[in-house]
Amino acid sequence: MYKAENLSKSYISKRKFSQLLKKRDKKKVLNNVNLNIEKGKVIGLLGLNGAGKTSLIKILTTISSYDSGKIYCDDMVVTPKNKIEVRKKINLITGGERNLYWRLSGYENLRYFGTLYNIKALDERIDEVLSIVGLTDSKNIPVEKYSKGMKQRLQIAKGLINNPEYLFLDEPTLGLDVHISKEIRTYIRKLSEDYNKGVLITSHILEEIEEICDYVYVLNRGEIISEGSIADILMEFKKEHSFKITLHSKREMEILKEIMDQESYSYDICSENTINILTLENNELELHRIIRENNLNIMYFIHKPPKLEDIIMEIERR
Repeated sequence: MYKAENLSKSYISKRKFSQLLKKRDKKKVLNNVNLNIEKGKVIGLLGLNGAGKTSLIKILTTISSYDSGKIYCDDMVVTPKNKIEVRKKINLITGGERNLYWRLSGYENLRYFGTLYNIKALDERIDEVLSIVGLTDSKNIPVEKYSKGMKQRLQIAKGLINNPEYLFLDEPTLGLDVHISKEIRTYIRKLSEDYNKGVLITSHILEEIEEICDYVYVLNRGEIISEGSIADILMEFKKEHSFKITLHSKREMEILKEIMDQESYSYDICSENTINILTLENNELELHRIIRENNLNIMYFIHKPPKLEDIIMEIERR
């Protein structure tokens, strides 16, 4: 397990000059952050811009320092003295098209980065990671001729070249279209399930987090304000399920409206035969029972469960 324990980080935002002393204002970026990354799991890290996500990833990957707390890589405490050893077990994959040499082929890129790790049997390892991301047939083509999706898959191959136990992905589908993003998500899930990698991912595309993450941390102003499965977090914020029901007649609508008032349901009338019903839990079976027992004729029944997007919007609103 890769673990952060009570991590805190501040940086100097500006200087103020007094008559005799130079005073420095410090801004807290992270405050007592605790986070676990298990092997075989995909962990999501959510938050608004400026919440501290990138700062946290830089610290976890030994790129940046921190003020207090501890980081554990399995049973080893990460320190400046052993960070070279730790980097053999981890790797970072970023979004966009940076960090690749476009005039080199895919194979040449991986050979260059592989030599930085002094990997034995490097050619065999290159063939293996190219196979994982589906670029075997394109390995000798210059990267400048790759599509966006191919470049991002090569970024993933680059992140796998040292066979890390833990992967950190910062916006891995940034700038990619829907089809390619779906493809990348498939590879990420495959890495955790088939290759037992521990994965931490940040993304502004919340559907990605909902689709592939086993566990999620919500970071706001440098603090973890919620964590758990998607269902746990939605329940914690008490976001409502929405049911849009269209009935056959206005009279049936009046009957349903009367029942909703008796049951203290929250609802909005959309038209004379359409109603939006909000509940704090998924009461779809209960609504079906009410409709069946009162012989109401449904034309349309749409269930809209809450999403992580609702949580982020709630945080922003606050």
